[in-house]
Amino acid sequence: MHPSGAVFLLLIVAIANSLHIQPVTGGACVPHEREALLTFKWGITGDPAGRLASWHQGNQDCCRWRGVRCSNRTGHVVALHLRNPQVDNPDQTALSGQISPSLLSLHHLRRLDLSLNNLSGPSGVMPEFLGHFKSLRYLNLSGMPFSGRVPPQLGNLSKLHYLDVSNPLGRSLYSTDISWLSNLPLRFLNMAWVNLATATDWAHVVNMIPSLEVIRLPGCLTSANKSLPHLNLTNLEVLDLSWNDFLHPLASCWFWNLTSLRYLELVHTGLYGQMPDALGAMTSLQVLKFSESVSSIDIMMASMKNLCNLEILDLNESNMNGDIIELLPQCSNGKLKELHLGNNHFTGVLPDMIGRGWSSLLILELGSNICASNPNKQVKDKRSVGVEAPEDSSVKGKDELNKTEDAVATPATTQEEKQSETLENGKIGGPLPSNFGATNLNVLYLSSNQITGHIPQSICKLNLVELELDNNRLEGEFPQCSEPRITRRLILCNNMLSGKLEEILRTHMELEILNLAWNNFTGTIPASIMNIEGLYHLNLAGNSISGGLPNRLIGTNRVVVDPLSGVDTVNISVTMKGQVRYFYNFETCFTVSIDLSSNHLTGRIPEDIAPLGLENFNLSRNNLTGQIPEKIGAIQSLESLDLSGNKICGEIPQSLSNLTFLSFLNLSDNNLTGRIPSGPQLDGIFTQYPHIYDGNIGLCGNPLRTNCTGNSEPKHGDQKIDEDDSMVLRLSFGLGIGYVVGLWVVFCVILFKRSWRLAYFQVFDKAFDKAYVFLVVTWATWARKAPNH
Repeated sequence: MHPSGAVFLLLIVAIANSLHIQPVTGGACVPHEREALLTFKWGITGDPAGRLASWHQGNQDCCRWRGVRCSNRTGHVVALHLRNPQVDNPDQTALSGQISPSLLSLHHLRRLDLSLNNLSGPSGVMPEFLGHFKSLRYLNLSGMPFSGRVPPQLGNLSKLHYLDVSNPLGRSLYSTDISWLSNLPLRFLNMAWVNLATATDWAHVVNMIPSLEVIRLPGCLTSANKSLPHLNLTNLEVLDLSWNDFLHPLASCWFWNLTSLRYLELVHTGLYGQMPDALGAMTSLQVLKFSESVSSIDIMMASMKNLCNLEILDLNESNMNGDIIELLPQCSNGKLKELHLGNNHFTGVLPDMIGRGWSSLLILELGSNICASNPNKQVKDKRSVGVEAPEDSSVKGKDELNKTEDAVATPATTQEEKQSETLENGKIGGPLPSNFGATNLNVLYLSSNQITGHIPQSICKLNLVELELDNNRLEGEFPQCSEPRITRRLILCNNMLSGKLEEILRTHMELEILNLAWNNFTGTIPASIMNIEGLYHLNLAGNSISGGLPNRLIGTNRVVVDPLSGVDTVNISVTMKGQVRYFYNFETCFTVSIDLSSNHLTGRIPEDIAPLGLENFNLSRNNLTGQIPEKIGAIQSLESLDLSGNKICGEIPQSLSNLTFLSFLNLSDNNLTGRIPSGPQLDGIFTQYPHIYDGNIGLCGNPLRTNCTGNSEPKHGDQKIDEDDSMVLRLSFGLGIGYVVGLWVVFCVILFKRSWRLAYFQVFDKAFDKAYVFLVVTWATWARKAPNH
């Protein structure tokens, strides 16, 4: 071979070896490791989603099994990724059973992720043998229902970089001594909601792990948090100590000189007093959360002005005061996206705040503050206040900062006429800008302010997913958009808006929540409303909507709602159970509601108008006629039913007494007749609301004082007495028939069977003879005795 060719061949071999390139043939799985995995599967007692269906003897190559990763070079199992994919509803896909020690046969295992499963076994404790994986670098057991002590044997994992034993289900896990952590070269540590109340030296222990980049210890009941003689955590970027009970001055905390920090969360910690000047040197900070403080916090204005990398500042409910402008970073190229300062005692002039080069601001929360307004100030770059966007919180090692990535720009206006905004008691005033500059805006919340004027046509240019303008002073017609727009929530209640309902629905056919209550909308409810995908909350109360009801308002397959999808900070009001109820955050997503009260609706109530998952149904104060549909009694989830103030006639369906969840019923002021159905559910409702049948002169029976007589007996209703009488009649009739049939059977047998007939009459003859002899003898005896007397 030519020398140059040999050199070239050697070079190729060297490169292949350096890259560990080796073809993987069939059956690359190591046999004893395959057996170890199968033994692990035998310990799984529940797999509802079939996640381990590929784990079987017929599939020899375990490297192709779901969740198993092998080395391309050696074929050894190096990773098990069995994390439950369903975070929101883990029970549907969670593995149940226990962790088998057979996994110790996987000597080359580097990553083990069993999070969000139910593998705590019969004992419920975290296995000690987990500390014997000599090659393990990544261990995630978060969200597992373990109880008892975190085994200190985990300190034997000398190569471990990532440890997550967080227990958000409670504080059933505990550790009295975490000194074993100092043996590990950790970069990521998450022990959230693990009880560390007696581990008073936790700060000293973590300070002995200089490689740490992320520390998450929220809800650990820790109290020791004071200064350390020397800081070794020079690589620390994320620190979360929320929901602990430190109860000491802020300045004495140990972490203020960590200039590498990018994320600092101290929500609900009981810290108080003045923040140290060292905060001003933490210029790498991107997220600072210090909300829900029970004591007063004093931030030195100078300590904040240099934090030019700050993107999220959350100081809600911190009992803080002072001028907002002097508090915030003074940077020409500021990166601030979210500013949460609600429920404090700040002062300041809103127009001044909105013109400080905060072009990146997405969320501005100033509710329940004391802000002065300056109507003489000219606003050239007015920003919309109260805009929120969904967060995309992803955990990726040291980049776990929970930053808002899918942020949306805040609308700016370039109007020639200058407008002023006022903030009175936390209320924003003035009209909406006639020209929204941020066409990518997808979430706009401006609820409960003093906004006046019309909704501009330019709102149709926005890619809005959610629009909330409720509880303002808006008037005029809602803009008619040529293309479909708002796709999740449209909440405009409690304004003075007008327009045709059909026009609004025409371009918003993908809504989940539609709330137009207490405005001046007119028109009819189109039949196409049942085609709105995902609609589960419909409130059109207090308008001038007329006409009949469509055959269905919400489809039967659209009542299941994902409570964690999107941004669920929506606050809506519902007339339910006889009063206005307010639903906040996730509670909204569990309320399937239809409220069409206080309109001009006419006609009958369709038999199938409501879905089976409905919880609140309010048609009160309309002009509806006809009878109450019998199928309403099939809506087992129904909690509140209000049909009062209509012209409904006929009898109350007996099926209403079968609604076990029903806690409010109002049928007053109608033309109902007949006996009132009885049952523990309806009787209990009447005890609490004794006027639910008022205004129906044709109703009778318990619990009313009017007795049912004559034709007042219903075809259905309280039928207990009728059923008892019918039972007695049937029993008597059956006994009579049985007696006659039995008598005829005996007669026929005697008639056609000679031996039985002879025996029968012989019995009667003998009985007659005995009776005759007895009477004759007795009479003769009395006759002989009579003359002697």
